[in-house]
Amino acid sequence: MIQDDIRLGAPRGRNFNFEACTGAKGEDILKQVNALEDGQTDLVSYFNTVLIKSNPNGLQMTITGGGNDVGFANVIRSCVVDGDWQNCHFHLDAETEWKITHEVADNLDRILALAKFKINPDHGRIYLTGYPKFWNADTTGCNSWNFAHKGRKKIYLDQELRRKSNALTDKLNEQIRLAAERAGPKIIFVNMDEFFTKCSGLFCEKGADNQKQNAKSDTLLFFVDGNKDQKFDQNERNNRFASLQKREKGMLSKAWGYTTWMLTPDNRIRMFHPRSQGHGIIADLVIWHMQVENAKMRGVEPPRKPGVEVCPAKNQEVAQRFD
Repeated sequence: MIQDDIRLGAPRGRNFNFEACTGAKGEDILKQVNALEDGQTDLVSYFNTVLIKSNPNGLQMTITGGGNDVGFANVIRSCVVDGDWQNCHFHLDAETEWKITHEVADNLDRILALAKFKINPDHGRIYLTGYPKFWNADTTGCNSWNFAHKGRKKIYLDQELRRKSNALTDKLNEQIRLAAERAGPKIIFVNMDEFFTKCSGLFCEKGADNQKQNAKSDTLLFFVDGNKDQKFDQNERNNRFASLQKREKGMLSKAWGYTTWMLTPDNRIRMFHPRSQGHGIIADLVIWHMQVENAKMRGVEPPRKPGVEVCPAKNQEVAQRFD
């Protein structure tokens, strides 16, 4: 999406390298960064589920890391789809928070220290993205909902569970923001969570009267079992499943008519990953930060921050959140 965006000029002549891999942890990203030549000028992406882009001034890199290291997948698995109540509380109340506090900072510091040698020393930038929350925790309408897989125990999405899950995302994002701050002015923190929330793109949003309706909502920015991808309104963007573009070699097999990873169908793997509209928001924010950095270097007025125009829903209530 970013590679082909006309706001960055004609894509001809730009080099783009996509290394994103669902499930990648800090050590995997560190190896990917280490494999790059110092100060190279092509474009690389390490977004665990999304995209990136370059500009004429030198290497522009996006990195997303931390969620797999702290085990967010374990939270979703035990608390949402598998109904493992004991492990759910362990991940929500102890293990994940400990990893956020003790592991994320060290991993990101090492990655960013190395990555800074891989960009143009004068004009290169690294865009370090955070994570969006999954839940609107203020509503009560989905207290009786569950996303348990068939045959699994049910854990209902009450407000306490949603608040605890959201709190972990906030704590992780704060560690990512601080890592960008420690690494210096060439590292830009990209806060997508603000926009996913303002755009009413979360699970359990106000007005979602039932679980099936919520899953099929055009404003929901995540995949869940039973929904499909959205298409962009803008003609200049293609509909893409960015979260599944690359799989690790040796992990593919055929089962039950699906191409699978670890014997898991695609529609399950992409659960709780952003749909194309979600990736579009992320791309818009990264591009805006690129434009801001470019304006600083040129000494001109930066563009305004994106607003309601990036949201799938542009009703009055959503618009007011951007005022």
